[in-house]
Amino acid sequence: MTDKTKRRLCTAIFTLSLISMAVFTVMYVKTQKEYRHSERDIAAVMEIRGAISPALTINEKSRLDEASLRAAEYESAQERREGCRLLKEINQDVAAWITIAGTPIDYPVMQTPDSPDYYYRRGFDGRYSAYGMIYMDAACRLREAEALYEAEAEEGKASPNCVIYGHHMKNGTMFASLEKYGSEEYYKEHPEICLDTPDSSSVYEIVGVVRLPAEKLSSGFAAVLAARTREEYESFVQYIKKHAAYDTGITAEWPRQLITLTTCEYTLKDGRLLVVARKKR
Repeated sequence: MTDKTKRRLCTAIFTLSLISMAVFTVMYVKTQKEYRHSERDIAAVMEIRGAISPALTINEKSRLDEASLRAAEYESAQERREGCRLLKEINQDVAAWITIAGTPIDYPVMQTPDSPDYYYRRGFDGRYSAYGMIYMDAACRLREAEALYEAEAEEGKASPNCVIYGHHMKNGTMFASLEKYGSEEYYKEHPEICLDTPDSSSVYEIVGVVRLPAEKLSSGFAAVLAARTREEYESFVQYIKKHAAYDTGITAEWPRQLITLTTCEYTLKDGRLLVVARKKR
């Protein structure tokens, strides 16, 4: 190789390095800008909702007498419902508000039946968001009236298992903290999920926590996950109990309402984490 060729090669390598650095810088700045917008969007949601009393943790509940506990839970739930109503007045896609006491999970739940994954990479304001929003499967319906729900379930018209999606963000936001449910100790400290609509408040007890490959969700298991029939429901509960990371001592019987929180799981290749809970009577 001649000196002239070497110089040309070095110049080419240097030029490619500069281009790569420039592209990396542009992408980094763009990503940071998107993250800042996502953070502002979530902050705006919290400001609209207003300050509310946090949901009580298991340890906090244990220190209250029955009357005080009922009063505190009623006040907290009432505030969450009002916050949900305020947000729904601004954005009709708000379906509920989800809270797990003592964790970062405290977000509105969106739903867009005509565009199922609309909030996968969109914020509350509808603009692109790296965080996306927590959102409910388009086919799901939450029923406040227990008798109406059970009647519809028997007719195959209800949604016995409402699936709720959220990103596993590296900064710990959205559904990232669900990964901590891999620890039974963490579960014992956070065994309940609050789900509020503008008109009702419900508490769900965790049945089981399961890791599985994403491909399973797009196979025949999808019908089992929807749990629209007694057979599918019972198969789903059996699967969760059999493959759960640990035994919670909680099970579910048809047609008790279930919710399933799902996010990415990184100990498996293209894995998913399911946290399944039943509605508390």
